[in-house]
Amino acid sequence: MEKLKQYFPRRKRPQTAYNQGMNNQSQERDLPSEYSEPLPESIQPTTSSLNGVEVFYDCAEATVDICFVHGLTGNRISTWTAPGQSTPWPKTLLPPVLSKARILSYGYNAYIVQKSVASSNRLIDHAKNLLNDLTTDRACCSASSRPLIFVAHSLGGLVCKEAIRLSRNNPELHLQGIFKQVKGIIFMGTPHRGAWMANWAKIPASALGLMKSTNKSLLGILETDNQFLEAIQGSFWEMVRELREGGRRFEVTCFFEELPLPLVGTVVSKESATLEGYNSFSIYADHREMVKFHSAEDNGFKRLLGELVRWHAQVSTATISYQEYEMDERDRQCLMDLRATDPRHDKKRIEESKGGLLADSYRWVLQNDDFQTWHNDRQRPLLWVKGDPGKGKTMLLCGIIDELEKSISNNETICYFFCQATDQRINNATAVLRGLIYLLIDRQPSLISHVRTQYDTGGKQVFSDINAWVALSEIFTSILDDPTLKCAYVVIDALDECTKDLSRLLNLVVKLSACLRVKWILSSRNWPSIENHLNSTMQKVRLCLELNKSSVSAAVVAYIQFKVECLGKQKGYKDEIQDAVHRYLLSNAYDTFLWVALVCQELANTPRWKTQEKLTAFPPGLDALYSRMIDQICDSNDSELCKSILAIMSLVYRPISLEELAVFVDIPSGLSGIRESLEEIIGHCGSFLSLQKNTVSFVHQSAQDYLVTCARAEIFPSGPREVQQRITSLLIEVMDRTLRRDVYGLRHPGHHIVEVKRPNPDPLAPIQYACVYWVDHFCETKPSLDKVGLDEIRKIDAFFRKHLLHWLEALSLLYGVSDGVIALKKLTGLLKSIFSESPTFGLIQDAHQFALFNKNVINNTPLQTYSSALLFSPTHSLIRELFKDEEPDWITTKPVMETDWGACIQTLEGHAKGVKSVAFSPNGRQVASGSCDKTIKLWDLGSGACLKTLEGHSDKLNSVSFSPNGTQIASGSDDGTIKLWDLSSGACLKTLECHGDRLFSLAFPPNGLQVASVSPDHIIELWDVCRGVCVKTLERYRGQTRSVAFSPNGTQLASGSYDGIITLWDVGSGTYLRTLEGHTIVVDAVAFSPNSTQIVSGSWDKTTKLWDARSGTCLKTLEMPSTYMTSVAFSPDSALVAGCGGYVIWIWDAGSGDCLKTLEGHVEIICSMAFSPNGQQIVSGSTDGIVKLWHAGRGTIGTVERHSNNISSVAFSPNGKLVASGSWDCAIKLWDSGSGACLKTLRGHDRSIGSVTFSPNGTQIFSASSDRTIKLWDVGRGVCVKTLEKSDLISSVAISPDSTQLVSGLYNGTIKLWDVYSGACLNTLEGHSSRISSVTFSPDSTLVVSGSWDETIKFWDVGSGACLNTLEVHSRSLTSVAISPDGTQAVSASWDASIKIWNACSGVCLKTLENFRGVRDVAFDSTGSYLLTNIGIISWNGSLVSQTLLAPSADEEPRCHGYGIDIWAGWITWNNQNVLWLPNEYRSYRTAVFSNSIVIGCKSGLVLIFGFSSKSPLE
Repeated sequence: MEKLKQYFPRRKRPQTAYNQGMNNQSQERDLPSEYSEPLPESIQPTTSSLNGVEVFYDCAEATVDICFVHGLTGNRISTWTAPGQSTPWPKTLLPPVLSKARILSYGYNAYIVQKSVASSNRLIDHAKNLLNDLTTDRACCSASSRPLIFVAHSLGGLVCKEAIRLSRNNPELHLQGIFKQVKGIIFMGTPHRGAWMANWAKIPASALGLMKSTNKSLLGILETDNQFLEAIQGSFWEMVRELREGGRRFEVTCFFEELPLPLVGTVVSKESATLEGYNSFSIYADHREMVKFHSAEDNGFKRLLGELVRWHAQVSTATISYQEYEMDERDRQCLMDLRATDPRHDKKRIEESKGGLLADSYRWVLQNDDFQTWHNDRQRPLLWVKGDPGKGKTMLLCGIIDELEKSISNNETICYFFCQATDQRINNATAVLRGLIYLLIDRQPSLISHVRTQYDTGGKQVFSDINAWVALSEIFTSILDDPTLKCAYVVIDALDECTKDLSRLLNLVVKLSACLRVKWILSSRNWPSIENHLNSTMQKVRLCLELNKSSVSAAVVAYIQFKVECLGKQKGYKDEIQDAVHRYLLSNAYDTFLWVALVCQELANTPRWKTQEKLTAFPPGLDALYSRMIDQICDSNDSELCKSILAIMSLVYRPISLEELAVFVDIPSGLSGIRESLEEIIGHCGSFLSLQKNTVSFVHQSAQDYLVTCARAEIFPSGPREVQQRITSLLIEVMDRTLRRDVYGLRHPGHHIVEVKRPNPDPLAPIQYACVYWVDHFCETKPSLDKVGLDEIRKIDAFFRKHLLHWLEALSLLYGVSDGVIALKKLTGLLKSIFSESPTFGLIQDAHQFALFNKNVINNTPLQTYSSALLFSPTHSLIRELFKDEEPDWITTKPVMETDWGACIQTLEGHAKGVKSVAFSPNGRQVASGSCDKTIKLWDLGSGACLKTLEGHSDKLNSVSFSPNGTQIASGSDDGTIKLWDLSSGACLKTLECHGDRLFSLAFPPNGLQVASVSPDHIIELWDVCRGVCVKTLERYRGQTRSVAFSPNGTQLASGSYDGIITLWDVGSGTYLRTLEGHTIVVDAVAFSPNSTQIVSGSWDKTTKLWDARSGTCLKTLEMPSTYMTSVAFSPDSALVAGCGGYVIWIWDAGSGDCLKTLEGHVEIICSMAFSPNGQQIVSGSTDGIVKLWHAGRGTIGTVERHSNNISSVAFSPNGKLVASGSWDCAIKLWDSGSGACLKTLRGHDRSIGSVTFSPNGTQIFSASSDRTIKLWDVGRGVCVKTLEKSDLISSVAISPDSTQLVSGLYNGTIKLWDVYSGACLNTLEGHSSRISSVTFSPDSTLVVSGSWDETIKFWDVGSGACLNTLEVHSRSLTSVAISPDGTQAVSASWDASIKIWNACSGVCLKTLENFRGVRDVAFDSTGSYLLTNIGIISWNGSLVSQTLLAPSADEEPRCHGYGIDIWAGWITWNNQNVLWLPNEYRSYRTAVFSNSIVIGCKSGLVLIFGFSSKSPLE
């Protein structure tokens, strides 16, 4: 304190009338800046004059912005001004060297002490201001895409890091620019790990002046080990790591002070000011003076300048060299996989199909006022061309594209896409993005980096799977934000023909239209739905063709002239005929290009001498022309065949290939060549159909519209239903002829879908349409129990009994499993209403459950349909019984499953980290899940598909909730914000900044107008959803609030707190009503009953209580096992209460309090659950990232023998005939490994079992328990014959080869030796510093080897207890150790994915085997040549096994053979190849492998035993 008083002496203020009478008060000067002398009074920092951005130097041709940010008590001028100088050195010293850099300085109020009141802004507030101010400045200067470098002093470095973090995931597109453009940061004395100056926050106000205040929030950040400082640093490193992995260069350089501050000392130490792995330099100055350079000769300035010059050169080079980017092989493969179509080819095809592009038909638009406004006004980036069918919109855009390509500069690019409803390749929003991205990258290859970030982790599936839209929209957005993309034109034609996800596409266009570097042209029919979407952007220009009638008419006249001249040359017309054609077209075209094109197409196929006769038969207008075409077809010899094809084409759900069309067509006898015959038949269908590259589609959408409305009688003489019935029958018949097991000949049961290459010819090509759409056509038949309906149902029954698995395999190969699940659901719902008592209905219902439950594995690995999907289905499942012969014959012992389907309907996988919150949509069709991976996922419950992934939070999600009307989702996060999301578009509508740094819980009231939020303190905030402002706060004066819920009538709100008290509030007045007291610790969840009369609460005191909402009395405490409750809910009818804790969901009768059922299947802790709106389903989310959907009416079946809690240990007997399992339920069970039957249950321990092992002769079992005892059991009698004395917690045990001694490893790092017969402790071995993970004896029982979590191996002498050797070579904890049969070698396995073989005597490492992930158990075989592990047998010593099949060749690395288990990926493997997938609930917790047998102990208590034959799984 005295040092500070000396360094900051008092001074008298000038005497004024105001202060003359105040001499008795303490009068002190302000604390000076740590960077400069006191400023002139005119710019005292108590004003806002030095806040915001100031430009020190500007340059019209700037290629980089350099922004200086000051620290504590500094400002944007004085911090960078040397003593005795009046101008900041960045203004004078940098421009001569960095002439093409714009130099900025940013100021903010960060005075720790000052007159009146110090700024109360927190660091995060300064960071937000920096982000907004700098973004605005750069936008005003058209520099948003310019690279950016920060130079930051002291606290300014923390402000910069936080600003970049906020920019990184900001929902506002324009605010993401700082993150995307920042190229590096120079930190000058930034306290990355805290600083001494934080002690200022502890100085009494009297020492600094009574008129001063202290911003302790800022100072507190600088306290060493401050959590927020750690969070900033953690987020910064995470960002840098991801940028590196994504291939983006991010520069960091640190400068630190060499001299102490006078009378104070070193402010920021070298350790705090530097970052490991980055350049660091010292400056010979103290903390204040290190940023004050007098001249260009200062060494500190030279070092700083050197970094800036180097970075500036890199930025400039990168800007220039992007056009010279050369793709590598991986880039080219990525581009090839991205390509679904080349829009340039589509453009050329469209132009050719319409007879070529006529310049006179589009040039009028170039002089159009609306077009000129769009083209010249940077603030009007979107042009919408709209008009009726046939008005020439597509050709107009073709012309505009040609003109733009001629006029754009080298720095500009253009991409375009043509939608066509009749072509599945180009009729959906995903295809649009793929086409646009493909063209952008083809024109500017460096942009491939944006695609590679997704492609390198997801492969080509990222472009086509259920999440393709999410991935592609992110890629497209990042490309348009790329600074090297100076200006881009994006053209999308025929939005009305985008038949899938048009709304998504329009929302994305509207969102991206805010980027003024991109100019958009869209075209469509005059659809109100499209106009409504585009109305949300005010920067668009409309160009309506109907309002430009004269221009369109002139264009049609030019088009007619062109077409007639072409016809004249082609047909050899005489002048009078050509004139007649010209006159007729002019008088009847009615400004419709399509009508002219169709008539000319017909005339081209008309004999010349019939031209005038036929000409007058073409009526004006499209409908009249279509009518005439129908009449011609009806009068032709092929009338029935043509009408049949047109009927089918009118009803199919997408354009079909010639191979698919052949399914529907009975080719007349006498026609040779199916393809040629089909092409000929299509030519006879008037001009309704078009054949382009093997795909049959309508020539125009208006043609299809006409057939299904105006020509219904001719095309569907018996009605559409009869045609639908015929389509259904034909589709089932062709699938019956084609489908078979392993239709692509993959052979390998673990062949992943992304590795599948379609054979040529593709056997599924003719039935691709059938596989996906046959159920839709059947449902359109509206079947009844008449003869036709029954016949169709019998066909379906027969098809499923023969081909269900084949069909699911085919759907997997076609990326259509979700379509199959939806089809089965649709079929089940249809038959339930008319045929629910039939065996067929039961079969289809079981098939739907089978497909839904196994969707994930079938979707990813087609042939697991016959392996995993069957084996893990209930034994009495109709599908499993029906296809029993399809089960793999290489599995001889199959795991025992429940008899019937349990409560779990489906498992949803996709989150990378735990799920903290789940919620049903009000209509019950969707589920939202919020995760620690910072995302929200929206799931479709019909198909199990992830519809959207919402990203924007910067920390884990704690709460998600749907608005009552189902249009929005609210999410609360540990980043301290609530985000409101639009459900249809996935866009973030608002971000609400809560008062706390975290947010635990949120809830909507019934009217949806507000949202309540809870942060980790005593305040509840009520927010106005529309305005995004906090309108009310509810405060408790003790205990932090944890959870919150509204009453169904919206009048009350309940909150649960850390002190175990529930508080009821009046929502209208915000007043406290009453408290409900009874819990002793945290109330983690509260919920009202739907009738508002009761409240249920779940607490960490391991109780669930029901309360009377009016009186506040506790009605009952619900019985349950002892576990923390994390979520509670009432059923919609108030009859049931559900709660979750641990791995279980309990369902109670709300009236009696009796537990009715439990739902079990999660393998990690359940954090959240919710009832569906109809009360029939429950959704839950757990810490392993899994979301499960349950039948609320079903409970756990429980027909299979199992432990009642986690399996902690499993072991095979020496002969492999028995399996022992130990569990947290304190019991040991003995199993027959051949049948999987439970033989005995051994009880005697008081607490959970930690380890079980057999004696060498297999007659005894040794068990170690957390009751601190080791018990010896007689296997034959099943009784405990000895209990060894209590010790500390035991982690591992082993028996000596002669069965006379036992060694136990303890959690505290010690080892104990026991005499088996007397039970006496012989010795205690000490030396490890952490838990013992594995112990073993040498073959002669003279040595013990131990492996520990301290990453060491120790060799011990059994007789003396001395440590003979310590090996420290693994980089992570040891998992297992063993000694060879001859005692000369030892082996160790570690979580570092390595296995090491040692000389047991010398401790020399003989061999290291790398990349063997997940080895928990390792041992030598009887010869010492092989390593027996849980992942398989490893041949490690080639000299000993050279004559065996397992021996590696000279140049081959050791690898796994035989059966094993990959504990990370959830696969049983053979020869290191995946052969059997394990569903999430059966993935290994504890495993053991013996020869061709595997046992898995699950967290659910199940013990799964597998036996395998010697037959290869690939045969």
